[in-house]
Amino acid sequence: MKKIIYILILFLSCYATQAGAKLRFDCGDVYDWGKVKFKQSPLNCNVKIFNDGDDTLRIYKVKPSCGCTTPELSKDLIAPGDFATLNLKLNLSRSNSKISKSLKILTNDLSVNTHKLLLTAEVETGFDISPKRYIFKDLTLMKKIEEKIEIKNMSEYPMEIDSISTNLDGLKITPISNSNKIGVQDSAFYNMTFLPLAMGRGVAEIRFHISDNLDVEDIVIRSVFDVKNQN
Repeated sequence: MKKIIYILILFLSCYATQAGAKLRFDCGDVYDWGKVKFKQSPLNCNVKIFNDGDDTLRIYKVKPSCGCTTPELSKDLIAPGDFATLNLKLNLSRSNSKISKSLKILTNDLSVNTHKLLLTAEVETGFDISPKRYIFKDLTLMKKIEEKIEIKNMSEYPMEIDSISTNLDGLKITPISNSNKIGVQDSAFYNMTFLPLAMGRGVAEIRFHISDNLDVEDIVIRSVFDVKNQN
C-alpha cells in the first residue's frame, strides 16, 4: 500500500512540474537575417510565440538589449495551443560587422520564466571609412587642426560623391584628388580641417552624398569635440 501511495505521489509531482504554460519560439532561440545590406535598415521580422502548455501563457514584459531594437507584441495572453506574433524592428549601424542583439521575455512559464531570443545579422555597408569616428579633446579656440579621411568602395558598383556637407561652421572637407568617382575596391582620400570658432562641446557630422550606387546611400562620420578658450 505504501508503495502504491509513493508511486502515486511521484506521478502527481511529475505531472505538476510539466503542467502550466510553456513558451516556444517558432524560430528556435535565434533569429538570423543572414547577410544584409545597410540600405535594408531597419530590418523587420515576425516571430511567433507558441504556448505548448495547458494553461494560459502570460507575457509580462518584452525587454530588448538596446534601443536599436523595437518589439511589438500582438497580445500578452496566449491560450494553450495558440500563439502571439512578435514584430521586431532592428536599426543597423554603419559598419561592416556581425551584429548580435537579444530580447528577454518575462512570462509565467514555470520551467523558464525568462526566455531569451537572440537576433543576428551580418551587415555589409558597401563601403569602409577610416577613421570611423573622430574624438577631438582639448581643442583651442581659433587654432586649426587637420586630419585625413579615406573612403573605400566595397560595393559591386562604382561610386560617385556628389557633394559633402557638415553641420558645423569651421569644419571643411576637400578632396585630395580631383575626381569624386571611386571604382570598385578603390579608395578616395579627403582632407578635413577644423577651425574652432566657439567654445563648448558638441557632435559634428560629415555627410558624403552618394549617387549612382545601388548598395550605398549617404556615408556619415560623426565627431565629438571639446573646444576650450585660447591659451
